[in-house]
Amino acid sequence: PSTYGVCPLCGRGEAGGDELGRTLLLDQGLLAVAATGSDRGGQGGGMVYLFEHLSEDPDEALQIYGAGKNDNLGWAMGAAGRRLVITAPGASVGELDNSGVAYVLDREALTSGSIEELDALRLLGPDSSRLGRSLAWLDADADGDGVPNASDNCPSTANPDQADSDGDGTGDACDGCPDRPDPNQVDG
Repeated sequence: PSTYGVCPLCGRGEAGGDELGRTLLLDQGLLAVAATGSDRGGQGGGMVYLFEHLSEDPDEALQIYGAGKNDNLGWAMGAAGRRLVITAPGASVGELDNSGVAYVLDREALTSGSIEELDALRLLGPDSSRLGRSLAWLDADADGDGVPNASDNCPSTANPDQADSDGDGTGDACDGCPDRPDPNQVDG
């Protein structure tokens, strides 16, 4: 079994209200640990530590912090394929108080810094809606090929063309015998 050494993160906050571990995400080698009350970025907007390849050194983690006071960055998190969603339900945008924001990020383009400085799709809620207090994947795409898992003929191996030469329902990219129909994949 693997052991994840996040204890070195303990005590890094400036105040007792960091809520380190409020939300955890483990997905395909990515470990995300949120401290939704952290003041690490100087705004009190929360913090998310991202560990690729389950590194145990917190100094190697990417550190993304909230941009505004009480954003609660990291309240909910989710991942599918290359996409990562991090919410900040306390974020205020322009005249919209506590509207909340869901940030959709490309995992391969992540860097440390303010969430506002990252290249992300931003989904905003209406005034006082606190968008992002929960998160659900309706059409998850684990391999990031643009085809939802429910209809992907090879859900853990990217194959955007969905080629299935032998017509057995298993995509060529993960079919042990792509030239011979075998719906149970027993003769691989």
